[in-house]
Amino acid sequence: MGQEAPTMQNPSLCYPSLSQAAAALGITAKTLRRWIEADRLKAEKKLNGSYAIPVSEVERLKAEGHQQG
Repeated sequence: MGQEAPTMQNPSLCYPSLSQAAAALGITAKTLRRWIEADRLKAEKKLNGSYAIPVSEVERLKAEGHQQG
């Protein structure tokens, strides 16, 4: 069957913080936040206002050449 979609309900498939996901891409957290707001990647806003960033989305951006460096 298919893999379970990465969401807040499955936190092991998400970066623990926006800054860690940004670091994986070599960009700032501010840039990643703008990308989320511009729908460049899928993220789920948590109740506390932070984001759940799926590892798969970061890997997709890396594969598309969107990281810095």
